[in-house]
Amino acid sequence: MKKVLKIAVLFVLLGAFAFCMAKIATPHIESEIEEQKFYILTEETDDTDNLCEQYQALLEQNADFFGWIKIDDTHIDYPVMRYCNDFYLRHNFQKEYSRSGTPYISENSEYNRDNILIYGHNMKTDTMFHDLTKYADKDFYEKHKIVHFNTPFEVADYEVVYAFKTVAYSEYGFDYYSYDGFLTEEQFNKFNEGCKKLSLYDTGTEINYSDNLITLSTCEYSRYNGRFVIVARKMR
Repeated sequence: MKKVLKIAVLFVLLGAFAFCMAKIATPHIESEIEEQKFYILTEETDDTDNLCEQYQALLEQNADFFGWIKIDDTHIDYPVMRYCNDFYLRHNFQKEYSRSGTPYISENSEYNRDNILIYGHNMKTDTMFHDLTKYADKDFYEKHKIVHFNTPFEVADYEVVYAFKTVAYSEYGFDYYSYDGFLTEEQFNKFNEGCKKLSLYDTGTEINYSDNLITLSTCEYSRYNGRFVIVARKMR
């Protein structure tokens, strides 16, 4: 009887172990599958002489396609989608459910706006916008100053100006997400002052009202509703 009980307990423990391992492995497997789908898209846009034309082809595949974000030597190399009521928070380029989603612009962002705000997940698998948090280290910034952000209408490089942490939707944080789209000069100056105050280090780069900006935002897990943000200026 004791032997039977021991065997039963062993099977229960083995089952629990298998379940736990599956829970751990599943996000990584799903992430790998999603990354492969993004990689196929990058293969379709590997001719740097005809990027706008190739991005037009992606726009024909999915009318929600807005552009492509890339930071050299990082995992950040993804399509950027339109807002669509947070649809791409949990969907991929093919509009299939995806835990990691796809980076997407804010509701007020559009081509040729003063500040285009782009959201992306901070995945524990180190994908999506996870590598943004590495900008907390100035040495990392020194080696990754340029953000490539291309659209079907323009190929452009942006220079990182600010990197900071804050909390969202709190009186104790900076509401950087309120300064997207078209900005008045007063709004632009308030945004600049807020970013400069929180910036983790001085990049030596200034911005002014004539500059076009992109702001990249992801979660930062040291605080509830924490955010890690970088702001970059279109190369003059």
